Amino acid sequence: MAPPSGKALGRAADAAFDAIRQAGREIPAVLIRMADVLGQLAPSLRSGAMRDVVERQLGKLTETAERAGLSASDRKATLIRIEQARIALRGRPQ
Repeated sequence: MAPPSGKALGRAADAAFDAIRQAGREIPAVLIRMADVLGQLAPSLRSGAMRDVVERQLGKLTETAERAGLSASDRKATLIRIEQARIALRGRPQ
């Protein structure tokens, strides 16, 4: 069986994460947990397409955190966790 295409992975990630991110946009704990989960996926990603999907989700999460009505400290904490997830993602050999 062939691995799913990047497009199929993107649709699956959107279905899994978009609704949660949108509903939790004003709740720092939800945004932080999403960043943690995306970072935990990094070691298991086997292709550039998979990494691209997670990077796109991290971009959406960053945009949400920056635009949400979070306190400065909550925004900072959320953005730090998103950056930690990006570091985990980049640490995986391409």
